[in-house]
Amino acid sequence: MDWLKRLLRGHGDGHRATYADGGHHGRDRRGGHGGHGGHGAAGEHHGWGRGDAHRADTHAPPRDVSCATCGAPNAAGARYCIRCGSVQRGRACVRCEATLPADALFCPACGTRADAR
Repeated sequence: MDWLKRLLRGHGDGHRATYADGGHHGRDRRGGHGGHGGHGAAGEHHGWGRGDAHRADTHAPPRDVSCATCGAPNAAGARYCIRCGSVQRGRACVRCEATLPADALFCPACGTRADAR
């Protein structure tokens, strides 16, 4: 049975001792929870979730914008359509002035109807 106790060290009856010491699932000395999903000494996140998962990806490339004339995907900063050559004029929201995709019915930033004036 000694091999079983060593295998399950920190679990079962021995778990109470580690809990009181602030071990596996107990509280750490700072008053927070130890164990899974906490924060390390330097404040870094560890555990199942990622601490930066809620942040927007600021390094993502700009999305393609559909041409208002032919619907072809164009780079966000393109001045002319790569398929039909028409000028790519970006529309802006009348309320918040956010750039609207050519096929947008509502502003993605504030929800105002795109054709509202």
